[in-house]
Amino acid sequence: MHLAVSNPCFEIWLRWHHQNFTSRTNRFDLPKKLDSHIPGYSRRKAIPGDFPFEDDYENARERALGCDPEHDKPCRRGQNPSSNAWLAVEAIRGEGRKR
Repeated sequence: MHLAVSNPCFEIWLRWHHQNFTSRTNRFDLPKKLDSHIPGYSRRKAIPGDFPFEDDYENARERALGCDPEHDKPCRRGQNPSSNAWLAVEAIRGEGRKR
């Protein structure tokens, strides 16, 4: 089993789809900061169907690697902020191409 790990939480990966963010943060503030990009996110913690996953994936990946270039393997906890959620996205995309 391989895990994608985000520090401090998954919301950093969502934020990087919209803008760069390199400052230390915590799991309580990040959902609130997403409200400007995803209205009401901190209340519902729901990702809308029109979220730009595909359109902004490359930007999010580059931002993640910019914050922690060594966070490129599964099951690794990187510095704050960091995420290797892009590994899961690439694995899913790769499986889709095999069909």
